[in-house]
Amino acid sequence: ESPESRVQSPESEAASSGTQDPGLGTRHSGLTTRVSGFGTYNSGLAAPLAAGLLTALMLTLMGNMGGLMGALKCGNSLPASAWQWLDVRDTATKQPACAEGAPAGWFDWWWDWSRVVKDYSVTGGVQEIITEAPIFSFVLGDNHPHTLVLPMVMLAIALALAQFLYRGYAGEDYRLTATSFALNAIALGAIGFTNTIDFPIYAALFLIARVLARFLRREPLVLPALTGVATVAVAYLIYLPFYVTLKSQVQGIVPNLFNGTRFAHFFLMFAPLALGAIGLLFAAARDSRMNARALSVKALKFGLAVIAGSLFALAFFALLSSEARALLQELQTTGSALGATREQIANRLFERLGAPWTVLFLIGVIALGVTLLFNRPAETQAASPDAFALALMLLGALLVLSIEFVYLRDFFGTRMNSVFKFWYQAWTLWAVMGAYALMRLFTAPGVAGKIGGAVVALFVAAGLLWPAMSIPAKWAFSQGYTSNLPTLDAAATLKGGRAGDAAAIDWLNKNVRGMTVILEAPFEGSYNYRGRISTFTGLPTVLGWAGHEGQWRGSYDEQGRRKADIDQIYSTLDPNAARELMKQYKVEYVIVGPPEREPDNRGSAYPPEGLDKFVQICATEFVSGYTAVYRCSP
Repeated sequence: ESPESRVQSPESEAASSGTQDPGLGTRHSGLTTRVSGFGTYNSGLAAPLAAGLLTALMLTLMGNMGGLMGALKCGNSLPASAWQWLDVRDTATKQPACAEGAPAGWFDWWWDWSRVVKDYSVTGGVQEIITEAPIFSFVLGDNHPHTLVLPMVMLAIALALAQFLYRGYAGEDYRLTATSFALNAIALGAIGFTNTIDFPIYAALFLIARVLARFLRREPLVLPALTGVATVAVAYLIYLPFYVTLKSQVQGIVPNLFNGTRFAHFFLMFAPLALGAIGLLFAAARDSRMNARALSVKALKFGLAVIAGSLFALAFFALLSSEARALLQELQTTGSALGATREQIANRLFERLGAPWTVLFLIGVIALGVTLLFNRPAETQAASPDAFALALMLLGALLVLSIEFVYLRDFFGTRMNSVFKFWYQAWTLWAVMGAYALMRLFTAPGVAGKIGGAVVALFVAAGLLWPAMSIPAKWAFSQGYTSNLPTLDAAATLKGGRAGDAAAIDWLNKNVRGMTVILEAPFEGSYNYRGRISTFTGLPTVLGWAGHEGQWRGSYDEQGRRKADIDQIYSTLDPNAARELMKQYKVEYVIVGPPEREPDNRGSAYPPEGLDKFVQICATEFVSGYTAVYRCSP
C-alpha cells in the first residue's frame, strides 16, 4: 500500500470510518476500514476480540515469573550461586516443598514472589518491598482498595480512549455533551473515593488522551485542555465531603537515595509487559519510516534530557526534604548518620550508581516512545491507535521510574507502599498496552514481527504458570481449616473448622438487617481471624483491623481509644460500666466465641467472669458450640 493511497479526503474518510452521532462525534465501525498496524479486516472482529481477551488474560490471570522460577527451583535447574545472586526474599537459601515439579507450599514460596524486590538500609538491614500483581490479590482473596478499584480504572482507560477517538463537529447536541462531561467526572472521581492514590494517575491519562489526539490532528488545544481540567476539577469537587474528612498516613515526598531496583528484579516482575513495550516500539518505529540513525539520535537527545531532569528532580527533593537536610547536617557534625559511618553511606551511594540498568531501560523506553509519538507520518498520526498505546506505555514507565528517585513518606519509612501502588497501576496500564502490542506484532507483515510476538507470547505463558501452580498451593494451605472440595465459597473454612462461628454468622445474616452495630474482639495486626463476624455479615463493628486502620488513617489515636473501651466492655464486672460504653457505640449485639475466650498470636483472651456477665445483662439470642450471640440493646 503506497503512502499516497493511505491519504483520504475528508469526505472519503467520513464515509469509510462511520457515521456521525450527535454529542459523540465520529462513530468508527472498525470492521471494514484500515486500522494502522492491524491491516484491513473484511471478516469481522477477530483481531480486536483477540486483543480484548489477551488484555483480560494479561491483567487478571498472568503473574510474574515466580511460577517459572518455582519450576526451576524444584527441578534443581539453577546452581545455588544463581539463586543467591537473584536474592529474592528467602529463595536464595530455602528449598520449598515440591510436588510433581512445582512448589507445594504457600508461604515458603508463593508469598516470596509477591515481594520480588529487596531493598536494604544503609547498614544492610532488609527492607520488605511489596510487588503484587492483580492475580496475587485474587488468589489471596485480598479485597483491599487497590483490588476493588480495578474495574473503575479500566473504565477510566476506556474513557481516556473515548477522548482520544472523539471528534466533535458543528451542530452537535450539547445536552449530550454536558451529560458526557458529568458522567466522565463522576467515573473519574469514584477512583479517588475508592483508592485515592490512583486518582491523579487516571486524571492525567484522561487529560493526556484528550490533548494528544488534538495535537496530532493539529487542532486547537486550549479549549480541549481547559474542559479536560474542568472535568478533573469537578471529579474532585463531587466527592469533596470525602476529601474534607480524609486522613492518610502519607506525609509528603522524600528522595530515594540508597535503593534502586535491580534490573533482574524488574524483569522477573514485568518480563512479558516489558517485552511487549519493546515490541510496540519496534512496530511503531517500522511504521514511522524514520531511518535508524535519525531515530537513535533524537531518542538519545531526549533520553539525556530525561536523565538530567531526573537527577535535577532528585537533587531538588533532597534539598527540600527535611530528612535529607538533617542527614547531611548530622554527617557534617558527627561523621555518621542513620547508624552508619560516612564511608558506609558513600559506599551505598556508589553501589547504586553502579547499577543503573532499570533506570536506563525505563528512560530508553520513554525516550523512544516520545520520539516515535511525535515523529509519525502526517497521514497516520490521527488515525493510528499506536499513539494511545504509546501513551499507556509512557505513563506506566513514568510511574515505575518515579519510584527510583522519590517515594511517599508513610509509617513504614521505606518505599514499600510506593512501589506497591505505582507498580500495580503500571501493571494495569501495561497489560492493556501489552495485549495490543502482541496483536500488533502478530498481524504485522514480515517475519520479524511474528518472531517478536512469539517471544512475548512465550513469556505470557510463563506468567500463567503462577496461577496454575499457586491456586493448588493456596488450596492445600487452606485444607487445615476445611475438608470440603475446592470452592470459591470463602466461608467454607468456617464451616469446616469453626462451626459455631459459621452458625452464628448464618443466624445473623438471616435475622439482623440494616446497620446494626455488633461487638467482637478486635486485633491490632493486619491478617487474623479476629473480626470474622463483621467480615462475613457486613454488620459494622466497633473496631476491626486496627493495624490497617492505623495505616490508612495516619494515626492510631481513635483505634487505641476504641480498643481500650472494647477491652473494658468484655472484661469489667460492672454491668453499668459495660452498658454505658455499649450505649456510646450503639452496640446492639455482643459476640462471645473462640477469639473472645482464647488467646491467639494477636490478642489475649478476656476473663471468663467478664464474659459471663452478658448472660445476666443481655438476652441470649443464639448459641452454637462455643459461640453465643447476645442482644444487649435497652
